[in-house]
Amino acid sequence: MFRDLTIRTRMIFLLIISSVLLVGIGYLGLRNMKSSNQNLVSVYNEQIVPIRRLKIIADKYAIDIAGAINRGANGLTTFAEALEQLNKATLVVERQWDLYTTSQRNIPDEEDDIIQELYGLMEMANGSLENARHFLREGDMIGLTLYAMDDVGNLVTPISSKISHLIDVKLDRTKSLYEMSMDSYQNQKNIALFVILFGIALSVSVCSTLIRTINKSLLQVTEKLEDLATGDADLTKRIPVISKDEVGKLSQNFNLVLDKLNKLVRGIQTSGGDLNFSAEKMAISSQSLNKTVKGFGDFTFEVVNTTKQISSTSVDLLETMNDVSKVASNTAQLAISGQSSLSEMKENMSKMEESSNSIAVKLAVISDKAASINHVLFAIFKVAERINLLSFNASIEAEKAGEYGKGFSVVAREIRRLADQTRSATTDIGKIVGDMKGAVSEGVKEVGNFSEEVTDYIEHLRGTTKQLVQIIREVQNLGPQFEKVYHGMQDQAEGAVLIENSIVELSDGAKVAAKAVSETEQNILKVKQSASDLQEEVGRYKVR
Repeated sequence: MFRDLTIRTRMIFLLIISSVLLVGIGYLGLRNMKSSNQNLVSVYNEQIVPIRRLKIIADKYAIDIAGAINRGANGLTTFAEALEQLNKATLVVERQWDLYTTSQRNIPDEEDDIIQELYGLMEMANGSLENARHFLREGDMIGLTLYAMDDVGNLVTPISSKISHLIDVKLDRTKSLYEMSMDSYQNQKNIALFVILFGIALSVSVCSTLIRTINKSLLQVTEKLEDLATGDADLTKRIPVISKDEVGKLSQNFNLVLDKLNKLVRGIQTSGGDLNFSAEKMAISSQSLNKTVKGFGDFTFEVVNTTKQISSTSVDLLETMNDVSKVASNTAQLAISGQSSLSEMKENMSKMEESSNSIAVKLAVISDKAASINHVLFAIFKVAERINLLSFNASIEAEKAGEYGKGFSVVAREIRRLADQTRSATTDIGKIVGDMKGAVSEGVKEVGNFSEEVTDYIEHLRGTTKQLVQIIREVQNLGPQFEKVYHGMQDQAEGAVLIENSIVELSDGAKVAAKAVSETEQNILKVKQSASDLQEEVGRYKVR
């Protein structure tokens, strides 16, 4: 079936296959990118954002709510300020909890059970906080102090522990989603590689079959032309027609020329005896015979020229098909280069993912440290003021008591030692701030690297696009090459017509010569010699 197609149809078929493969590869790449983007968005919205909200809730309980109660109990703030801070922190907790619960859909049973347990603990905490609000509104320092000592730790610790457990569960689920995405990506990559390899193999097979069939037919035509040029040709043999394309039509037309030439030579061989028999009558028409022989020579010259033209056209056809082979080779090389560009694009996407993960980790570190430092510095500042005040009061009381105030002096010394420890803690906090700045700088550096990698990725895409454009141009160049083949075949057909016309004229001349030989008698010996020479020449051709 493939041999019944024309060369133009085969090339169109090859172009369609290549285009479909390129479109398929591009579609697979776009689908993989879209799937990866959707997975990242899903993980961020369903896992990372809820974890951040849980962290805010835990910080509000551990720092803002507990801190407000402790500062009020220690007299570091007024009861009104502590109550306001407590209410603000509670509102933030409620808002973050509502956002968290509304974003959780299709969660596992284990995670749902933990959420229900955490909700119960928060409800108990809210009920217990009503007592703290009552103490702050009534200004009950003793009740607030006892509440801070006995209830705050029992209030905050279970909630923080449960939130930590829930965060661990969500992190495990995030890891599972990541592994599933990687498996899906690997499967898509294997499919893309299979399509590329299949396309290359199919293109090479079609091109090799096309080139082999064309070369075989042209080689047979060339060999037959060389055989005719030697003068010892076998006119009984024909060129096998192995296809119905343009080359097959050329072989058919050449076989028709051989049939006519075979008929002509056979007729000349048959007429040799008749020519000898009628030699006595040729003397009268010797002059006419000479003219006819001269015309026969001219016609023979035209036949030779036509044969040369056919041979030259055959050589041009071979050169044209050689160019087609080179174009096919260039196309295969460009396809291989396109595969390499796609591989580099995959590696760049992996680097982008790694940079994004690194930025997320460092920003989380910055957020944790920033949240801790603000509250710690504020608490240390208030504690330091309180210690200095107690130290001063203890010194005054020791002076007043005299001998009985020695115990107060000991207390004053201990308080001053505590103040020194507080200053040491402030120094440590300064180091933490330094670490935080380093983390911020590192995060900026990672963001810069990410931007550069994105730029490189765009450049690679541009290079791939240029290569695809070059492939299209190479394929378009095939059209003029096959147009040249068509014109060569047209020249062959015109040459065959000239050969046929020359043979007709040769036949007419032979009739005139026969008539002239019948009318001549004086030159019978010369005519016989000429007839003998003619039989010798045509006898070199094998005919049916």
